[in-house]
Amino acid sequence: MTENTSREKYRIIRILLRVLIVVSIIFAWGHSLLPAEESSEESGFVLELLKPILSVFLPEDMITGLFIRKLAHFCEYAIMGLEMAAYTALIIRKRRVFTKESGKADRKEILKLSINTLFCGLAVAFIDETIQIFSPGRGPEIADVWLDMGGFVCGGIVAALICLIISKRAAK
Repeated sequence: MTENTSREKYRIIRILLRVLIVVSIIFAWGHSLLPAEESSEESGFVLELLKPILSVFLPEDMITGLFIRKLAHFCEYAIMGLEMAAYTALIIRKRRVFTKESGKADRKEILKLSINTLFCGLAVAFIDETIQIFSPGRGPEIADVWLDMGGFVCGGIVAALICLIISKRAAK
């Protein structure tokens, strides 16, 4: 593959990841704008869809609308964490590949980009909960910020593992 083709591929993947990240943020914030009643109805609908599947793994009394809302928080931020970590990994790889640096990427650079990515996730989660102040019948919960960050970090770990597997295979 030529360098121009490779650069174009990176550019397209970067754009795609940016779009996915923005869509994920809009999705999360859009659901935070819903009034409590509408949010509960949506959770109830999802509950009915997922209850047969979840009841295989969890006790029936644990599967509630509240559980579904918390699971949704975790999952949407896990997806966002995966997307942002993949974007960060792409930046790290691009800098190493196209600047002709040999060896491994600079650890300080990786740490800086990782901290920036975590801060972005925290900012999105914080804004998400702040939006709920303005939604009828809803309010912010610090526990949800922690839950969001837990999902975000889990998604980031999945992305890191995928990148590690891909780089190990490419090294062979």
